Amino acid sequence: MEVPTLQPDIAKLFNSEFNRNEQLELVATTLEHLRSTHPMKWAMLGHGERVPEFKAVVKSLVRVADESIDHQATVAYVTMAVLEELDVLASSRRPRRINKGDLEDASRFSHEHATPVEVVLRTVALPGNREVPILQILEALSCRVLVTNGERKKIDSKHAWTVPATLEWSKSVSFGVRTLLPSLLPLIRYHNVDPELVLSLVPLSPVHEDRLMRFRNLVCASTSEEILHCYASCRRSNRSSFELSDDIYEGTARLTRKASRKEDSRGK
Repeated sequence: MEVPTLQPDIAKLFNSEFNRNEQLELVATTLEHLRSTHPMKWAMLGHGERVPEFKAVVKSLVRVADESIDHQATVAYVTMAVLEELDVLASSRRPRRINKGDLEDASRFSHEHATPVEVVLRTVALPGNREVPILQILEALSCRVLVTNGERKKIDSKHAWTVPATLEWSKSVSFGVRTLLPSLLPLIRYHNVDPELVLSLVPLSPVHEDRLMRFRNLVCASTSEEILHCYASCRRSNRSSFELSDDIYEGTARLTRKASRKEDSRGK
């Protein structure tokens, strides 16, 4: 599947010079410092205990892990709906033109964290990830997308900060999300909202293009041989060994707590 080509004038709206890796390293280093200098608060955060002020600081850092001050222009992906709207806008002007400020039009577009910030926060603070380099987690999960407001409403109406426990694209094919590369988590979440949403994404960096192509090939595969081949390229390896909390999976925590309450009531 080919990646759509952006119109030259629209492509110039996006900042290709933003150093995403440098920003990820800056935030990861700061979080590592908080983890080592405030071990008790970090542990409390990882166990879900209340440390509101400390959590607010960590969450604010996680939110900007791959973000510049030029939010809309430095996203990892943009949807085709956004590009089409920008093209219509540019074509409506004589002579044709598009402005950087058009990306910031809140009545049209929205800056979306494809992996909810709460998911990244819970993963970073998880006790089982205490020895995992935070940069590894941020590189895999930090992902921002420019969507239309209509797309944002669809995403928000279906999911808050949870993700599906399984990836399904037909009645006969599904894989446990834990078996797949964590870097595919934002794409899996979008696929669960609407499969067409993933197919409409246009990557703005080589790293995100590679992830998208792997994922698209997997969900578009039809024969058993194709599915297994594509699954192998998306399968989790030992290099992506950090844990993902049960709490982020839809229904898992809720069902577990209900079962726990039933057990407690039987014991009384």
